[in-house]
Amino acid sequence: MSNNYIDLVAAEESHYSLSSQPSVQDQMKMEFGTGSGINVTVRRDGAKKTMKVPKTTTIKQLKEIYSKDTSAALTFKFVGILLKDEKTLDNYTVEDGDTIDCTVDEKAIDPSHFVKLKLRYDNNISSFRISPIDKLEKLFVRFAEKIGEDVTHLKFLFDGYTISMEDTANSQELENNFIIDVIKF
Repeated sequence: MSNNYIDLVAAEESHYSLSSQPSVQDQMKMEFGTGSGINVTVRRDGAKKTMKVPKTTTIKQLKEIYSKDTSAALTFKFVGILLKDEKTLDNYTVEDGDTIDCTVDEKAIDPSHFVKLKLRYDNNISSFRISPIDKLEKLFVRFAEKIGEDVTHLKFLFDGYTISMEDTANSQELENNFIIDVIKF
């Protein structure tokens, strides 16, 4: 073994025996892996999020890292295989750079985890409920249809800053009853 040392252990009546002990570094590697982790990408509706995690991470832990609020409603698949919460990435031979596909069961999300956002346009306010991990594009397209405008001719602002279609309520830290201003250009 590399990085081993020999420990003389005193036995009864002054007899000594040799025992080999792994180094602290080897013990840490055995218990916690290499420590560097692997890069795993979770893909949902075309959006990708890459996370660096140990191979010993359970699927449930990965779901919580991906989205704490909606982890119970997430389904992960790797090369078409449904991933079980109690298994680890290593159990499924997920390697560095691999991609896991994600779907969300909207019905399984606790209603308290949805975010209620208000969109203000021409002094009228409309309220919408959206999952915190859904792209705001869904909300913006629905709003544009409601007012009869093309979404590409609308600009969405929060606190004076433009919000992208790719953003989520989580990524922008939007909370219940926040108002997004809509401007036609």
